[in-house]
Amino acid sequence: MVLHRPVECTALIRHNHEADVLAPRSWYPVRVNPNPPERVSFSTRFLNLALESLKLVGIALAALLVIAITLFVSLKTGITLPKRWVGFCAWTGVLIWFVYRRCKHHRTKMKFWLAFAGLLAVHVMAFVVVLRTIPDWGLGWFMPVFLMEAPIIVVILETVVTEKSSRNHRFPPSTA
Repeated sequence: MVLHRPVECTALIRHNHEADVLAPRSWYPVRVNPNPPERVSFSTRFLNLALESLKLVGIALAALLVIAITLFVSLKTGITLPKRWVGFCAWTGVLIWFVYRRCKHHRTKMKFWLAFAGLLAVHVMAFVVVLRTIPDWGLGWFMPVFLMEAPIIVVILETVVTEKSSRNHRFPPSTA
């Protein structure tokens, strides 16, 4: 099932101000949506807000649980986790969230998830090599890498997942 965005058109609206001396009557373009959004009841909006809030609280509790378990294991065993690996986990989570939000329309396609898993595997392998090679990798270096990497991953996913009709019809069908 393909969902289409409503077509927006431009209409000219008459603007008439009595106090406007220079241009008493002027026309200006206004974007008009021919399909106005459906009205949603208060109870439905409240339920959606409550579910979204519960989801965010659940994510926050899960993150706190992971942090608590890591801290507990670190204190009991004496093993310390370097900051660069914590930063790697956090920024990889931000990368996953960013791609997930930007590619909403592809979430139902298996091709998207396979391509995303492959790109994420490349991301993890590259960072494992970098973080093992450069022990002085600072937390400040994750943001510039993210700012370059995230849009590239989204563009690659859009290119791979989007079906191009021009590829299939490169040559006209033969009439013979």
